[in-house]
Amino acid sequence: MPWEGNLMELCNKHHFLGEDTVIYEVYFDIVETYKSSRKMALAIYVEKNRSLPKYVINYSMKTLLLMYLGDEMYYRNSARIKIAQRKYRAYNFAPISQLKKILEFAIKP
Repeated sequence: MPWEGNLMELCNKHHFLGEDTVIYEVYFDIVETYKSSRKMALAIYVEKNRSLPKYVINYSMKTLLLMYLGDEMYYRNSARIKIAQRKYRAYNFAPISQLKKILEFAIKP
């Protein structure tokens, strides 16, 4: 089941990056869509109060996305997640709530 509330409520309830790290917002960009499986490669940028190693953020964001999007949306639609340490101009980042709306629209019959 997907998380019913907004992302900030989820981040305040579960400290994904540790007790002393505050997540302000999570952004995404769809880097690639695979034609055969219709899954997406996502670039994720986490706006937070302190820097952390990429492997910590990567593991935590997979858990956060799984809880926020739910099993069905996560496993059906995401193939690969890449963590961006900075907001590069090459990516068109949008808030993660927009991804949830896109996936809910795509799954409905």
